[in-house]
This record gives sequence, structure tokens and C-alpha cells, in this order.
Amino acid sequence: MDFFYFLSTLTSFLIGFSLIAGIHELGHLAMAKWCGMDVKKYMIFFPPKLFSKKWKGTEYGIGSVPLGGFVEVSGMGEQMETSQEPLTKGDFRAKPTWQRALVMIGGVLFNLISAYLLIACLYMSVGVGYIAKEELNRHGIAPSKLGIRMGFERGDRVLQVNGKNFKKVEEVMATSYKQSETTYTLERDGKIMTVTVSPETKKEASQKREMLFVPLMPSVIATVASGSVAQKAGLQQGDRIISINGKPTPYHDDLQEALLNEKEGAVITIIYERDKEKHTTHAVLTTDRKLGVLLAQKLTYERYGLFKALVASGKKVFAVLMSQIYGLSSIMRGKRSFSKSLQSPIQMASWFGKAKSASDFWWLIALLSIMIALMNVLPLPALDGFHLLIILIEMITGKRPSPAWYARLQVAGVGSLGALTVFLLMRDILKLLS
Repeated sequence: MDFFYFLSTLTSFLIGFSLIAGIHELGHLAMAKWCGMDVKKYMIFFPPKLFSKKWKGTEYGIGSVPLGGFVEVSGMGEQMETSQEPLTKGDFRAKPTWQRALVMIGGVLFNLISAYLLIACLYMSVGVGYIAKEELNRHGIAPSKLGIRMGFERGDRVLQVNGKNFKKVEEVMATSYKQSETTYTLERDGKIMTVTVSPETKKEASQKREMLFVPLMPSVIATVASGSVAQKAGLQQGDRIISINGKPTPYHDDLQEALLNEKEGAVITIIYERDKEKHTTHAVLTTDRKLGVLLAQKLTYERYGLFKALVASGKKVFAVLMSQIYGLSSIMRGKRSFSKSLQSPIQMASWFGKAKSASDFWWLIALLSIMIALMNVLPLPALDGFHLLIILIEMITGKRPSPAWYARLQVAGVGSLGALTVFLLMRDILKLLS
């Protein structure tokens, strides 16, 4: 990793993370102000303070440590203290439970709203990328095991779905999971034929989260992940992988099969083409037996109007939330590793290193805002969801919890999150050093 790449990645991460945190804290600020609470401070970054200005009783400032931000509402921190001093009118503790709950959920709401508006703006300015029908049929399809069972074959060209033409591959995929029967008109070896998929098969595909087929992609590298097997082997963007250990890999499924047939720790020989010349390199496979590359896929972009962008953005935010909730439920059910699923600050920073354009950066900000919003509503001490849960219990029972008990849980939560963060950092540092 060169120094410029490291510096640009770190800078992008700090700016992006602080922007998301700033919006989150702005949500707390806005709700506290709306509920008539006294807000002492709103800071972007942490002290030492570089600049500040007081306006309408609140000090707004910028710190010198770019690790997020914070808002200081009168009485919010004191909810854990046993002080019996009389409360002021603008004190957080003096407000009704519904107003305190609104303040606690304000950060999450602002993260979701900002992500929604940002995605809508991206849909209108940059557009939505999709794989066109022509691109799908350039190389044909690669069916899954379920797709093969239904009668699809590698290299089939999809001409129509239910007797109708289509523009985007997504339209074909969406039809796969509707309840009615779907008939695909295909071209195979110059002959026209049909494959019919029953509702039962589509239900099975939906339960397994398995596509019936995907476009065949040539093994041409679009991006190489930092610190990956491919980067250590010297592979670069634009390289075409010709073979792995002598097995031809013209398309992505050939490449996946060749890698999965090897063992963890195996030394593989990679032949690739760069600038019309063949080269050979070697790599050591890790546990997941992946190179750490994304393959090139030609996309067509369509810009949306305001109304369509707002509707599509809402669907996107909902889809990302559902995907994250499914991931969390998989961890809770033991279907996914807890430690491997969690992302450390180092891994999050690496995502910013992969952003190749301004639109990539803003997409990442939007998606991370949704993820952080979801994480914050979890009822874990030190997170907004925990404070909200306590307030909801107070709403139901009419009793406020003991400040001492509240403080002990909060300290335990902060300590646990700190220990978890250290564990994740050490895991990734050791991985990078190895």
C-alpha cells in the first residue's frame, strides 16, 4: 500500500465518518431544541477546540480530533447521577417521556432521512446503473444449481419473459420471485426454446436467496481490494485472468470453480493478460479462497426524475435495512460467525479506499448512515436504543430507573463496546501484518 493511497483513504474515512456522526448528533440537537431543552454544545470533531461561536444559548464548534462529534443537552448526562438539585425548565430530565424518547431517536431519524435524500439526489444526478438486455446476451447467462435444475444452461440468451421484451436484467430477476408462473424465451445454439419456472420453485429460490441465473462475466478485473491475495500477487485493474493452475478461467464462474477446488494455503499459479501480453504470478490462498477482486461489468445509467427518485430511494433504504436485519438475525441464529461479521474501523476505512469517484463516496456515506442508524437502535448500553428502551419502560411502568443502576449498565456497556473495538482492531492489524 503506497503512502498516498493510505493518506487519501484515511482522510476520506475521517471526513465521511465525521459527517455521518455530525448528522446523527444534529438529529439529537434538532429534537432537543424543538422540545424546548437547553442545548449547551454541538461539536463537529472532538476537543481540543479549533473554533466555536455561541448562538441562541448553544455553542457551535469544530474540534481538532476528527473522530465524529457530540451534542451536550442539559441534564442528559446527569440522568445517571444521584444529584437531588432542582431541575430547570430546559433540563432533559424535566421533560415528559415522549419528548425524551424523541430526542434519543432523533439521531437515527436524521441518519435515515439524510441517506434517503442523498440516494434520491444520486438517482437524479448520476442515475441508476443497470445491466442492459444487450449486455446480458453478450456472453449469455450462468445459471445457479437451481436454475440448471429448471432447465437453464450456461450461455443461454434470454429473449423474452412471459412473451414480453425487457430492457434491464433486473426486470428479469424481479419476475423470478413473483408468485405466478414465469416463462422464459431463450436462444440456445441458434434455436428458440422456452423454460417455465413454477411458483414453488420461485418460493424455494426466495427462501434460499438464490438467483436462477446471473450474467456471464469475463474474468477482467475492475478493482483489487487493498491487502488482498490479488494485490499481493501483483494483479491490477484491467488484467484478464486466463487460468488458475492451468485451468482456463474465461468467465467468473470458471474462476470461482478453479479457486474453490484449491485448498486453504495452497500456492496457485495465475496466468493473466496485461496490455496484450501474458504474465505469470503466484499467490497463496487464504481461508475464503478468494482473490479479493471485483470483475468488470458494463452498466448503463438512467437518471430519474424527482418523483421516481424519491420513490426508488425509499425502496432502496428499505432494502438495505432489511438486508442488515437479515444479517443480524443470521448472527443471532448462529448461521453466521459473530466475530467475522463485525466490521472494525480499519475495514470501514478500506471501503473508502475503494471509492473511485465522488458518487462512490456519497453512496458509501448513504449506506453507512443506514447501517449506523440500525446499529444505534439496538438496545445495548451506550447506544441510543438502550436509552430509548429505558424511557419506554418508564412510559409503561410510570417509574424511572435508579440512577445508580442506570450508570452501572452504561459503564458496563461502554467498556464492552471498547473491548470489542480493540478486539476487532487487533484482529485486522494482525491480518494486515501477516
